[in-house]
Amino acid sequence: MDDYSNMFNAYASAIASPENILIYECKSIDMVFNSTPMQSIVCNSDNNEKATNISMETFPLAETIEGSMSYAPTQDLADDYLVTDIDNKEKKWDQTSYFANGNSVYKKMYRFRDKRFYASIIYDSVKYFANWAYLRENGNCASGISPLNGGVIEGGGGSGSQTGYLFSKYLYQQIKLYPNTPVDFCYSVLRLGEAYLNYAEAAMLLGDEETARLYISKTYRKHGGFLNDITASGENLKTAYKRERHVEMIFENGDRYRSLLRWGMQITGGLKAGYENSGFVIPELNGKIRGMAISADGKSYQIFETGDKGIDLKFTPKRYLYPVPYSKIQANPLLTQNAGW
Repeated sequence: MDDYSNMFNAYASAIASPENILIYECKSIDMVFNSTPMQSIVCNSDNNEKATNISMETFPLAETIEGSMSYAPTQDLADDYLVTDIDNKEKKWDQTSYFANGNSVYKKMYRFRDKRFYASIIYDSVKYFANWAYLRENGNCASGISPLNGGVIEGGGGSGSQTGYLFSKYLYQQIKLYPNTPVDFCYSVLRLGEAYLNYAEAAMLLGDEETARLYISKTYRKHGGFLNDITASGENLKTAYKRERHVEMIFENGDRYRSLLRWGMQITGGLKAGYENSGFVIPELNGKIRGMAISADGKSYQIFETGDKGIDLKFTPKRYLYPVPYSKIQANPLLTQNAGW
C-alpha cells in the first residue's frame, strides 16, 4: 500500500502509486483546471472584490484563489478522523487529553489526527496554495453565513466554506490554479485500499469478524498512521468499519452515498421488503449539516447546524432506486417507472 497523500495530492505520485489498480488519467493538452474535480472544491477569494474589508485587513491573501466551490467537508466527516492520545490509544477528538487541556482550538482538536485528515481537509490556520487559510470568524476563506460571520463575500462569484473546512483531497496545491490553467490530473477508479475494505465488509456479512478486523486494520494503520489494530466486535465492529470507510473513501466515485444506501438496504431487507415501502430514512442523509465556527482569536469554537444552500437535507426511501429514464420507458412499454419517481 502507498502513502495516502501520494494518491490524491500530486499528479506525479498519483500515476506512479503502486496502490492504484485502475486510474482515469487526463493530460494538460486537453484538460484545464475548471474541468477537473478541483474546481468544485476550491473557494473563491481575493483582496479586492470577493472578501470583506475586515477579512482582508486581518487575514490578507498572498495570491487570489479562483475556484467555484460546490463541496466542503462537514463536521460529521471531521469527527470521524480519530486522534492518537497521549496514552497511544485512538479516540474521538473531544475525548482526548488534548481537548481537555488545550488552550486553543488548534491544540484541542487538530493535533495528532489520522494522517488522512491532513491529506483530505483544509482546516483553520493551515497552508492553502501560497496562502494561510483562515476559516474562522472574518477568515479569508470562510463564508459570510451566520454564525461564521464576516469572511468571504455574500453571493456573486465569491464562495467560501460554509462548514469551516475545505477539501484538500484531489487538490494539487503545487500549481497556481486559474479556471483555464492546463493541468494534468489523475483520478483513482479502483485501488487496493478500497478492495481491502470491500473484502472486510463481505467478511463481516458472512460472520467472519477476524478476517474483517484484519483487512480494516490494513487501511487503518497504513493510511491512518495508527499503531494499533482494530479490535472491536459485534455492533462496535460495524461502527468502526463504517467510520473507516468514511475517512478512507470520501470524495471517491460517490462511495459515501452508495455505501449509505447499501447499509440502509441491509437494514430494510432490500428488494425483498420493497425499497419504497421500507420507511427507513438514512439519518446521515436527512436533517441539517453541521459545521465548525471558530472565534476570531482562535481560542473558542461553536459547532453549528446549517442547511445545504439554506435547505435541510431530506432523504426518502424512493432514493434506494434510481428513476428509469423516460426515453427508455417510451421505447419499451414493458418497462415501468420505479415507485415515487
